[in-house]
Amino acid sequence: LTLLVQRADGTRGRLSLSPFLNDFASASSIELPEGGEVSGLFCPACGRSLREEQKCDECGAHLARIQVRVEPDAFDFFICLRKSCFWHGVSDDARLRLMEDITRAASGT
Repeated sequence: LTLLVQRADGTRGRLSLSPFLNDFASASSIELPEGGEVSGLFCPACGRSLREEQKCDECGAHLARIQVRVEPDAFDFFICLRKSCFWHGVSDDARLRLMEDITRAASGT
């Protein structure tokens, strides 16, 4: 997954994130200081900001929201904007739908 990233000083670059859940590998075309919060993440196609006012449950930094499609549904997926904070999560609605799917799969219905 490649996004545009912006540091607090306004410098922009590309940020590549692993597409696999719980794999926190990343690479950036600009230096991103360990423990620093980036000022924004942006869609590489349209430039729209992905930053939310919502804060990380672990460190208090801002979050970015991307939409993940798991056919036939799409879910809001949140990631922390602080480098080296590995918090991530899904919206409450997505969590409920995922739990329903897990329960249904476990019961065999």
